[in-house]
Amino acid sequence: MQNVENAREAREANLKNKIHIHHLTLVFDLQEGTNYVVGALRSYSTNLVLEVKEGPKSVVEALQPHPNLKSLCIRGYGDTKWAGWMMRSSLTQLKNLELSYCSGCLCMPPLGQLPVLERLEIKGVERVKHIGGEFLGSSSTIAFPKLKKLTFRNMKEWEKWEVIEEEKRLIMSCLSYLGIHKCPKLEGLPDRVLQRTPLQELIITKSGILQQRTNNRILERMNKKYLISQ
Repeated sequence: MQNVENAREAREANLKNKIHIHHLTLVFDLQEGTNYVVGALRSYSTNLVLEVKEGPKSVVEALQPHPNLKSLCIRGYGDTKWAGWMMRSSLTQLKNLELSYCSGCLCMPPLGQLPVLERLEIKGVERVKHIGGEFLGSSSTIAFPKLKKLTFRNMKEWEKWEVIEEEKRLIMSCLSYLGIHKCPKLEGLPDRVLQRTPLQELIITKSGILQQRTNNRILERMNKKYLISQ
């Protein structure tokens, strides 16, 4: 067990140079009215779960992983803005990403710039109301070029998901699975995602407005497998 209590100790953790770590979990628990984040650390041969005790932005910035990381999970991040290294496409080998209960964040980072990302799960990012072009990023001709599975869960305030892109830019050209769970205010899905990707499986549960507006017959004509349930 190890604690990171300030920016100096975060730098000493030296995540940026720990090339043997393939799977990293950063667990935060922002305590109301404080600047502290709490988690737990367990270190394995290729896995690291890191505890951070103090939560100024400098600490989070100092926890930048090395660029060859394969899997990243961030839980309970409480700042309104993502760390700078999350806003850049520096994790060029990242294949799996989970963002869980990052309750302070107001928008999505530009994850579409990650060149080999295959699986993405976003859950409990409760203050996000709109997902748009910022999610796709702008640094490549294909947004989410390798993404196969995309899941959203427990997005209580999420209302709109828009994809407004130039026709020549491809979106999620490998996507086969999309899951929407417990997103009660979401009004619709982008046509570019439904009709211009190789999507084969669409699962919608406990998302009342979206379930009412999703046209099953259209999905049938698109030869998609789908489950829309209460």
